[in-house]
Amino acid sequence: MANALAGMQRRNESNRGMANSRGSRWGYLGTAVAVSQAAVLTIEVGERQRLYAEAVALSAAVGRPMLLVGMPRPFAGQMPCAPGVTLDIDPTVRDVCGAGGVAADVQSISYRDGYFGAVAAFHVLEHLPDLESAQRAWRELWRVSATRVLVAFPRRWNLYASYLQPEHHLWVYPSAEGGDRLHVEEREGQRRTAWVRRDGWAELV
Repeated sequence: MANALAGMQRRNESNRGMANSRGSRWGYLGTAVAVSQAAVLTIEVGERQRLYAEAVALSAAVGRPMLLVGMPRPFAGQMPCAPGVTLDIDPTVRDVCGAGGVAADVQSISYRDGYFGAVAAFHVLEHLPDLESAQRAWRELWRVSATRVLVAFPRRWNLYASYLQPEHHLWVYPSAEGGDRLHVEEREGQRRTAWVRRDGWAELV
């Protein structure tokens, strides 16, 4: 009897040890995920801040207003409305940005060629439904800019952007050499991948 009770006690202790071990592993995994997501958020916030400042400086240098596509949202690191025009498809942009807020589609911008000193589009283009929409938007952004188009984009290891945001239909990022080409990858449908030139022409890859 005593031997049986001792055996049961050893098994219970072993089970508790295994449960604690599994709990520790899940705890480590949760910590690793939290650290990685904090890192990607830091990268993306820093990118927006850097590109916003660059767009402001470029616009001031040529004496023209700046265009920001995508109105400010209530989350960490969001830039203010542009010192010029802030464009968003959401009509509440007028409430958020006042006289500088313009409700419009990025695929059809009602300003003349080169009207803006620089254009910044932050976490916007991935919301477009397909490659053709990205082509039209990219062509419009370059058409109205006198200097550059600066794009901030979510990284693939951003779990929210990858798995929890149903309004993201594309992966996009500008080319490293000057940024005048846009890499577009459809996340659904035909799943096409292309490099889009500033004139809107797409080269499938």
